[in-house]
Amino acid sequence: VSVPAMASVTGGFALGASGVDVYGNPGGSAGPVLSVTRRRWQVPLSQLGALSSVTEPAMDTAGNVYVAFASGTFGQVTQVRPDGGLGWVQTGYGAVTAPAVWSPNGNPDGGPGLFVATRLLSQAQVRLLDVTGGGETSSEVCTFNTTYSARMLSLGRTVVTAREVTATQQQLYLADPSGGNCNSNGTVAVTGRATVVGRQQVDGTTEVYAGSTGISGFFRLTVSDAGTQWIDGTNTLGTPTFIGSLALSSTRGFLTPNGPNRSEGVIASNLSSQTPATVSALLSPGMEEWTGATLRRATGNQVEVYFGNAGGTSAARLHLTQFTPQSLPMTGTFAPNMQAAAARDAFSAVSFTPAHAPILTSGGGVLMVSRTGAVSFLDRQGMRQWVAADGDTGFGAVSVSPVLDVSRTRPVCQAPGTLYVLSNDGVLTAFIVDARGLDSQADWPRFQHDNANSGNASTALTPWACP
Repeated sequence: VSVPAMASVTGGFALGASGVDVYGNPGGSAGPVLSVTRRRWQVPLSQLGALSSVTEPAMDTAGNVYVAFASGTFGQVTQVRPDGGLGWVQTGYGAVTAPAVWSPNGNPDGGPGLFVATRLLSQAQVRLLDVTGGGETSSEVCTFNTTYSARMLSLGRTVVTAREVTATQQQLYLADPSGGNCNSNGTVAVTGRATVVGRQQVDGTTEVYAGSTGISGFFRLTVSDAGTQWIDGTNTLGTPTFIGSLALSSTRGFLTPNGPNRSEGVIASNLSSQTPATVSALLSPGMEEWTGATLRRATGNQVEVYFGNAGGTSAARLHLTQFTPQSLPMTGTFAPNMQAAAARDAFSAVSFTPAHAPILTSGGGVLMVSRTGAVSFLDRQGMRQWVAADGDTGFGAVSVSPVLDVSRTRPVCQAPGTLYVLSNDGVLTAFIVDARGLDSQADWPRFQHDNANSGNASTALTPWACP
């Protein structure tokens, strides 16, 4: 029996029998055609009715998915097991305003926990949930007045978030929900929705980088090795655009615009010298929408940078660039095979947001999900291997990044991985994909770096990857 390659989410193959008789004469007969699909399962999760927003799913190291919604002032957080069954549902904490963040040691007893940012009327909180039941791990929460958190950076048992100090301005805070403490850095004020990422340093401290959709620039701060206090001043890393997404390599920050002037493409900033520079090959005037950048591991002095864009009369395309981080200006060049493939392999002219960053898979594959819900799997050269087109997936619009996991069947890593896509109406779909999880060697393989949504470049990728 042979199974043909599936170019879509569904397909079929025919069973048949063949052989030879005792005299050596060949013979055979055709059998039935079996229908096959890449959809492992699909479950609607919202118990709130119509949703006003959804956030990026988070995943723990056992493959459980945590999905958070908002419906007006109400919210829901749900744990979903790898088989599609519901673990627990929590609806008692208000609208969720940021992607949930799973932490292996967020619980006060050293065990795992789930950080959730919520808002109810004029009061917002960052709380820590017990992953076994969805309840709070203590009676304390980090509470603000008129607070809005858009994203969080995980530092283990604490997170960096943003407190709204005016209707349009936020300050960065360290949130310790189990102790009820919230420590402001007192200096950095970002406008609009804040983006924060970070990475651990050799001395144990953490570099925190912050930008927003409302300010032309981003900032660098330092947090203690315990992740509980700010210990260093602020450096302003100037850049000529509004920041919608950040990705970190060993020496560069890659900044994706998401503001009133979004035609710059992806900008690379030298984190060592704090010198911003536009990678000239990434410029594409007239493009209005950009995904966040994702990064393979640097090879020598070369970095592979992946991103998608759309807008105007141009079709949405995947781009791969090679650039030399040691050179100034930091110029980049399109890989010819990727550029040619992208021109032939447009994504149906649908558009992206920073959350639609390409996902880099083990084996060199690339997964992309469009705003209208199309799913595409490409090889490292940008040639599309299969597509789940609009209408074939069983869901509609998608505004958040999926998560890619290894197979959780036994033995783990002996079967294809699973892509979990959350649609805007609260439907979670599990797809079988031709990759065994995330690229564990990549510097930044997905939006917010990893499946935990940590935003921390030092978070290990191995729980969601296979050799």
